[in-house]
Amino acid sequence: MKERPILFSGPMVRALHDGRKTQTRRIVKPSRTWPIGFIGGQGDQDDPSCYGFEDLNSGQWWTLAPSHFSDAQQIPCPYGAVGERLWVRESLAPTRDAQGYIADWHYAADSAKVPRMPGLNPDFNDAMAFAHLARPSAVPSIHMPRRACRIVLQVTSARVERLNDITDADAIEEGIDRTNTSIPGYTRERFISLWTSINGADSWAANPWVWVVEFTPHARM
Repeated sequence: MKERPILFSGPMVRALHDGRKTQTRRIVKPSRTWPIGFIGGQGDQDDPSCYGFEDLNSGQWWTLAPSHFSDAQQIPCPYGAVGERLWVRESLAPTRDAQGYIADWHYAADSAKVPRMPGLNPDFNDAMAFAHLARPSAVPSIHMPRRACRIVLQVTSARVERLNDITDADAIEEGIDRTNTSIPGYTRERFISLWTSINGADSWAANPWVWVVEFTPHARM
């Protein structure tokens, strides 16, 4: 079964562990293969009516969402199709002994110890120590190896929508604190605050297309 890596911040890793997070939103990014937003060679990714692009060489339409073009094909989600898996990359930090040498590694999100798994990754601690001498205080999530992964997610749904279309119910599934959920709009506002803290002050107002990926609760590996 195909697997893809995906990065999560410390608070979102904790939400995954608590079973509070079953959705994630990631900005749709154009590429050479999928120049999303340039319909017929014109258009803007931030145009709400723009669903994808036309391949001018073949005349084939590719769309981010179902459209009125009967011959349109769906642009595939870069985070996988239903049934495929995502393995979570998270930050690691060293545990040092009395002499200051790295004795073990732990997950930065909750300080849980990265297990030694004989036969699977017996060289993990030494390998990571030597590989990150220039960054001895932590291993960024982007560099976490698959063998240290402790959370695997199975994709149950993948769709696109405008960022601002998120509902209170979806915000809860994004892992937002469930306190005051009876107040209309509260969880959505909490999500907006979280989103802008990660992506910048103007990122909400930009209202980009986002991939909405839903998954089953985490599995420990």
